[in-house]
Amino acid sequence: MNPAVRPLVLAIGACAAAACDAAGGHHAVDDATILDPGQCQLETWADSFGPGGGAQHIGPACRFGAWEIGVNLDRARFGTAPAARAAGVQGKWVMKLSDQLSTGIVVGPSWQQGRYDNTMVLVPLTWQPSANWLVHVNAGRQWNRGGPGRNLAGIAAEWTAGEQLSFVAERFNDAIGRAARVGARWQLAPAVSLDLSRAHAFADARGRWWTLGLNFVADGAIRP
Repeated sequence: MNPAVRPLVLAIGACAAAACDAAGGHHAVDDATILDPGQCQLETWADSFGPGGGAQHIGPACRFGAWEIGVNLDRARFGTAPAARAAGVQGKWVMKLSDQLSTGIVVGPSWQQGRYDNTMVLVPLTWQPSANWLVHVNAGRQWNRGGPGRNLAGIAAEWTAGEQLSFVAERFNDAIGRAARVGARWQLAPAVSLDLSRAHAFADARGRWWTLGLNFVADGAIRP
């Protein structure tokens, strides 16, 4: 793989096995919530990185006991480079500290082109200061095979504008650099939501990009 492209593909792999679901979906800052017992979800999204570049993601997950377990598949292409594929497994556990505060742990390995690539551990914290506002804070670390690791961090604010519309703004340090994102979510049906966001990377090759996502939730799919 082209050395100039590999860091970008690593970011896709990190997202596959790490925290890419604040408020559910594609966001980089994770929240300290998990599915209900017996509940399953399917998250899908597509990124547009400019001419010839883009990424696609599909990630089913279910709640088993105290843990939410997910499997993620990603495909990414940057410029004229060949498409690269990543896969990851994620486990997430959460506990409530109070009615307004919760925390947990997210653990996941990732593979690139069929080879083990990295493992990450993340601690998410979610604070609900009011009925319509949530604040998410992340801190963690990614360990890469055959290369230096990287600290992961982020903060996000989520505002619910009504029963069908919410907004998220986030600032984060991910697997390859620093970036910010603003996005909106429309609840199309009780079990279906649509995401749209715009992100801006600082001082790395990703530049600015759009993401469109579609999410599904199924209650009682797994016997508690």
